[in-house]
Amino acid sequence: MKKILTYLLALTLCLGLPLALTSCKCDTHTDADWNYVCDVCEEALDPIHVDYTLTILDQDDLPVEGVTLTLTQGDTTVATLTTNASGVASGNVVAGAYTLTVDDYPIGYYPANETIPLLITPDVSAFTIEFENTIPNGTAARPYPVIEDENTATIASGQTMYYHAFGVERIVKIENAPATLAIVVEDTSYTPDESGTIEVLLLAKDGDARQGLSFAIANTGAEEVTVTYVMQSPEGSMENPYAVTLGDTTAQLRAGGVVFYLLIAEADGYIAFTTENGTSIAQLYNLTSGRVEEDRDGATFLSVPVTAGDEVRLELSSSLGAETTIDFTLAFSETNPAEE
Repeated sequence: MKKILTYLLALTLCLGLPLALTSCKCDTHTDADWNYVCDVCEEALDPIHVDYTLTILDQDDLPVEGVTLTLTQGDTTVATLTTNASGVASGNVVAGAYTLTVDDYPIGYYPANETIPLLITPDVSAFTIEFENTIPNGTAARPYPVIEDENTATIASGQTMYYHAFGVERIVKIENAPATLAIVVEDTSYTPDESGTIEVLLLAKDGDARQGLSFAIANTGAEEVTVTYVMQSPEGSMENPYAVTLGDTTAQLRAGGVVFYLLIAEADGYIAFTTENGTSIAQLYNLTSGRVEEDRDGATFLSVPVTAGDEVRLELSSSLGAETTIDFTLAFSETNPAEE
């Protein structure tokens, strides 16, 4: 009843009927929530149609083509859209509150938000939506991924191209490099020697293969350069372990280095590792069965059970963090040597 009386009062005012108040409150209707009912007199209002534009850009303000979007109002789908080569999708709707949902997008791109509330009005009808582009482009933020073996790179004049590989250790090598070319690792530049060769050992931060290895190739010359660079795992690395046999072996460790060895079991039994070096840090890993034993405290004895044909990896480092020599022995036993 109160709502009806309010409506009749507003109507009376608008018709100019004699009341104590002489001006109409709704010379201009107010509809702040865009539900097409006047907030003052509750008169039903005519819908207002608006042309709207959605633009999707990546972090470099470049357009993202092929993004599929759905515009909904409540449970009603109002439009399904796909961005064009300019990253733009557009349409016409009744002004109001909507929800924009990102349904699909190209590989390598990711939306900041997959569900976005939009209030489309005559005053605000153009919207920019942010996407992250993760496709490698040779920049420091998006380096090119590198695998082992030969790779070709074309470096423009004055350009630096960035690369990233996964692993603990890698050697990157360029032969016949011009004097204007350099391999850059962090803040250090490595230039060609007298034979035109650049060779750099790359190490993962904290020895973590998941963080990987990064480097760049810089061309300071006036002309574009096309080079072939080789990525390979050094001998004794996890990816390229030394082949080792039963018996005595001496490991040469560089400062902070780790050396890997691989042994193939010839019979069923146990492989045992021993050393008297008080700084050794060792791990004996049966790669085939997944059994691992490790010791980090001084003179070391480790053993793992094996079946003929199993691959056993020995990882060896030193707690000194300096160049170190470690003598060790690998032996086979049919019975568990730890129980003897």
